[in-house]
Amino acid sequence: MVLDVKFMEWAASQALDTAKLKAAKVPIFGKWYFPEIPAGVPLVNLRTGEVRTFERPMLAGEILWAPEAELRRAGFWPPKSPEELAAAKAAAPARPTAGGVRPEQPTPAAPSRPSPQADAQPGASGTGVSDSPTAPAARPAAGE
Repeated sequence: MVLDVKFMEWAASQALDTAKLKAAKVPIFGKWYFPEIPAGVPLVNLRTGEVRTFERPMLAGEILWAPEAELRRAGFWPPKSPEELAAAKAAAPARPTAGGVRPEQPTPAAPSRPSPQADAQPGASGTGVSDSPTAPAARPAAGE
């Protein structure tokens, strides 16, 4: 489940989403994940980036929290500056599209194909009319 960005504004600004956090095995505390917030553990508010340590265990609500130590272990902490984020985005290779063309590449021309009757002789059907779809049709001479 990937949550709406409105619950993770700070995390989204750091190019994080729940899928990346789950892949890195970072526990997420919130009512949709682990509902019991532990006491004495520095947690990062994924909406604001605030670090907070709760004195006693609490029940989580809509605000999502992740342990600072786990974010650090996964390489998501400390927060990246806007310049670092832009450099990382520029260094990352673009994903190919379904057709294998990357967004920065020009779209290749469609392959040329011979017409279905490229080897047939014009008029080979015996009707006096050309078989070629591009050749003008034979017209009877005047007076015929």
